[in-house]
Amino acid sequence: AGGTGGSRLSQLQRLHAALLRNLEGHRAASGSEVATTALESNVREAHTVFVTCMGEAARLADERACALADAEALLASGGGGGGAGAGRRQRWDHMLRLANLGLTASDVARLTALRRAAAARTIQRAARPWLAAIGRRRRLHEAEHRASLLRTELTHAAALTIQRCWRGCVGRRTASAAHAA
Repeated sequence: AGGTGGSRLSQLQRLHAALLRNLEGHRAASGSEVATTALESNVREAHTVFVTCMGEAARLADERACALADAEALLASGGGGGGAGAGRRQRWDHMLRLANLGLTASDVARLTALRRAAAARTIQRAARPWLAAIGRRRRLHEAEHRASLLRTELTHAAALTIQRCWRGCVGRRTASAAHAA
């Protein structure tokens, strides 16, 4: 598709250059009949090339549409894939058909890059809430862990304080009983 599209593009560029040369010739001759004749011949040539290009593009588009319909029928019979992506596949197929109308390989590569970037954004947009929920669960787990450590530390400190008070109380009682005796 890229080779024939490039040759058609070069044909159209040659026709355009010929039109410009003929118009320059008209300016030099200062005659309207020369320009009209040149314009008519260039339009006729461009029209035939354009009709040929469009006919071939339509034929290729029909072939691709038939192949796409066969592939979708195969997918549907196999039970794989859903109906949700069919519209996007058809739109992408339509964009690829444009390559038959003179898009270069770099243009098709840019279209592919744009399609991949759009797909990545769609995936990221869908994954964002899921990733946020995972982050919330992780932060909640960390907060619960810190609270558990703090409870353990406070329980240990309270036990030490109670033991210290008890030892002091028992020590005072023992000292007062020894002093009284």
